[in-house]
Order: sequence, then C-alpha cells, then structure tokens
Amino acid sequence: MANRYEINQLEKQESWRMFRIIGEFVDGFDTLPRYLPAVTVYGSARIAEGSPYAHVARELGLTPVPVPFAVSLIVFSMIHLIPGDPIHIIAGEMMLPEETRDALRRPLGID
Repeated sequence: MANRYEINQLEKQESWRMFRIIGEFVDGFDTLPRYLPAVTVYGSARIAEGSPYAHVARELGLTPVPVPFAVSLIVFSMIHLIPGDPIHIIAGEMMLPEETRDALRRPLGID
C-alpha cells in the first residue's frame, strides 16, 4: 500500500524538480497581470537568452498579434472600398422589390 501512488516512486531530486516546475508556473502567472492583455506559451525547452533560437521564439510569439490585425484591416478595407451591393449578387437576375432587399440587408448588417 505504501507504493500505491506514483509520487512514492520518485527519487528525491525528481520530486524537488516537480516543485520547481510548479513554482515556475506560479511565477509566470503572478507576472502575467502586469502585461495584460497577453498570451503565454509554456514549454519544456531551455534556451539561453542570447541564443538565436530565443530571438526566433520571441518573434514567433509576437507574430500572432500583428498578422490577424493586418488581415482584418485588409478584409475590412476591401469590403468597404469595393463598390457594389452583396444583395445584387445574392438576388442574381431576379428583380426584387426594395422592401425585400432591405429585409435581406438587415440580417447581414449592411442596412
């Protein structure tokens, strides 16, 4: 019964390593509120701060912010700058009364 749990099988160094890792998580979550809004990425690799890999990892971590913003801005601009009415595309060749066109525009948010 003494060996029932896996933690009982750990060596002394391994159990302290586990507590050190938990401490790193706690430190990270305590530091995070100073940088809100923020995104965290946790991993098990250790890379020296001056390493080129650390620079690449940092750049990749910053990429998710500007790329979706730029894509959103481009799509928004295209939607509002390209002339035309989506209802004409939806209706095709059908001649719809203006009330029906307004009713179709309302759910799309383009009324």
